[in-house]
Order: sequence, then structure tokens, then C-alpha cells
Amino acid sequence: MSAFEPSLDRLWERGSLRWQRRSAPDAVPLTIAELDVRTPPFVLDAVMGRLTGTGVGYYDPAALRERCAEFGERVFGITGFAWSRTCSDTLQACRTVVDALVATDGTVVVEEPLYPDLRRLARYPRRRLLTVPAPPVPGAPADWELIATTLKAADCALLCHPHNPLATAWSAGGIDRFLELAARARCAVVVDEVHLPLSGRPSFMSRAAGHDAPVVVCTSLSKSIGSSGTKTGFAYANAAAAERIGGLPDEAFPSPDTFGAAISLAFLDHGAGWLPRVRAELDANRAALASFLPELGIGVALAPGVTGLIGWIEDESDHLSRLLSMARVDLLPASHYGSGPGSGWRISYGVHHDILDLVFDRLRQARHEDLGALSEPRPGPRLPGEAIRNVATVTALVARGCAPRERKLQAERPE
Repeated sequence: MSAFEPSLDRLWERGSLRWQRRSAPDAVPLTIAELDVRTPPFVLDAVMGRLTGTGVGYYDPAALRERCAEFGERVFGITGFAWSRTCSDTLQACRTVVDALVATDGTVVVEEPLYPDLRRLARYPRRRLLTVPAPPVPGAPADWELIATTLKAADCALLCHPHNPLATAWSAGGIDRFLELAARARCAVVVDEVHLPLSGRPSFMSRAAGHDAPVVVCTSLSKSIGSSGTKTGFAYANAAAAERIGGLPDEAFPSPDTFGAAISLAFLDHGAGWLPRVRAELDANRAALASFLPELGIGVALAPGVTGLIGWIEDESDHLSRLLSMARVDLLPASHYGSGPGSGWRISYGVHHDILDLVFDRLRQARHEDLGALSEPRPGPRLPGEAIRNVATVTALVARGCAPRERKLQAERPE
């Protein structure tokens, strides 16, 4: 069985921001970055346990704090940290750390384009912002000279890894190079890694132990289990950063809420198979997108990137905008993220494959109507879902231009 909710009717009734802000009653919003998953059993058990058993009053934060290091190593793949804290959410942790490291009139480096909430956080209350390019797509060179020059003029770099909205990420070698330049510039590095658990990529912290630059990463499980409405986050610092922020009291980091703490602990104890299961479905969706988009015939392509729930579609014309409106499919435009390379759209594809197929069908029909075609375009090649087993297989399918149109990813997995 798929981890994702297949019923569009039930999704339209959801109270989440993504589904309440759709452009039309029957629109499919692939906008806000969250998973449209069925609530995992361990989440239901944790929440019901609070409601019917231990209650929803104050809880002892030590229960979660004492396992913070275990979370870092087992769940996030984060190693080499010298300090850790629990917090209410990733953005709040980033703000607390940046406030501790940078004066209110200091200078912060951010990537361009960037998730708008992170940009506002970096600028608050009156800090000066400098920009560097986001991580390049695989195989493209990074402008290390520009990055080095910019870091020398800043007190701190506030990054998003994997990058939001471009869905790219630094390689291990790229992280090492960035941290070397930051150390030479005496520039701290704070990284929002809320998308890291779904990415399968290395954390900045896992590379930070061998570098002199102060590094703090902030992350959460919320994007990975569809629990963005609950508040839980984790912050990790290397030795250089711990010397500067280690004296912050626990109270400087607002505590997770009762449900967020219970869900996080339940994941640690009972959710071992969840992330591989969700990643497999997301990989299949990404492969389907990469094969489908050229069918639109408007020169768009899904930017190569990392596993996750978001992708970037380059669009040098207004044709896609027109098709999206006709098809009643909502994406986030480049203008939402400020200036950046070219123009395009961010898509959040953490949906059931049947809903993604519906999106494809709507866009095909919109293109047919828009071009005045005499016949429907033929569907892409169809492959059995058994062919999609892992990231390597999906990558090979994309390279051959094949679309995994029939996917039964969970056929051999227990409920």
C-alpha cells in the first residue's frame, strides 16, 4: 500500500494550508512543500496516547533532549557534533543561533533565489544581506571565487540544504570547499536542513568536524512524516560553534510542543521503515516528472537534483503558466522566491502517483486544447512498477527517457 493519500476528495477536505489555498475548488495544489501522506500508525498512536493517557499538559522536555544525539546519528545521519538542542521548529532554531552569532546590524550571506521565510529571518531586524548563487546542478561549476569574496565581507552565511526552491544540494566535496572558505573568512555557517531526511545527501554537520568554521545545522522530522502542524526541531553545532553559542540557556530555544515531542519519540522507536518507503515513492514521482515534462513541447525540463519532495521546472516562456491555469494545477512561480537564474516554477510532488497521473492528464488535455491539436497526444511508454526498486533504477529509467507510469511500489512491503 502506498504511504500517500490517493483520494482527491479527501485531500480537498484537508485543513492544511496547501489544500485550503488552492486556486479553484477542483484545483490540484502542488505548492507548499509537504507530504500528502496517510497519517503513519506510529503518529496516530503517539497522539492518541497523549489525548487518552498522559494528557496534553506540560511534559518533561528532558525525555526528548536526552535522545537528541541519537536522533542526529540514527535519523538525520548527522555526526561529528559537539553540542545539540531540541527546539520548537527549524526556523526558530536558525533565528536563535543567528541572533547569537551576528549583531543586529551585521552582515549575512544568503543564497539566491531563496525560500522567503529564511530571507526575512536573515534580514531581521536590520542586517545587511549579501547573496551567493545556490548550489549548482550536478556537473555545473560553482563560482567559488564569488563565494570566497562574499564570505569575507560577512559575519555569517545562512543556507538552505538541500536548497529550496531549486532542489539542488552540495556534494560532500562542495561542502568541504564551502567550509574551508568560510573558515578563512572567519564566517560562521548556519544551515536549515529541514529537507535533509528525505534527500539522502550528507549534512553540513557531518563534514564540519574537520573544519575551523563555526557550523550549526537545524533540522526536523516534520517534512518527512507529514506533521508540519506540530512543532519539533533539532539543532547541532560543531566544536567551533559550540564555543560561541554553548552558553545559551535551554530556554533560548522554545521547546517542542507536546504532540511534536511525542511524535518524534515514536518515530525514533517505531518508524525505522518509514523514510525508505517514502523516498522510494518520491523517487518514482520524480522519474515520472522528468519523463513527462518534455511531452509538453515547450522546452521545459526538471532540473537535476536530489531526492526529496520538491523540484524546479525551468520555463523561459509563459506557455506553462497558461497550461497550468487551464489544467487547474497550482505551482509556485519564481517570483515567490525573489530574483534568480531565469524563470520557472517550484513543484511539490509529494503526492500519490494517481494524483500525479491526473495532473499529467490535465496538462496533456490543456496542451491539446491550447494548440488546437486534432488528436490527443499519445501517452508515454509504460513500465510495470516492479522495475522501480531504488534510486539507481529510477536514475537509469530517467536517462533512457522512460516514464514509470504504472507504479505499485508497496506490492511486496508489509502494511
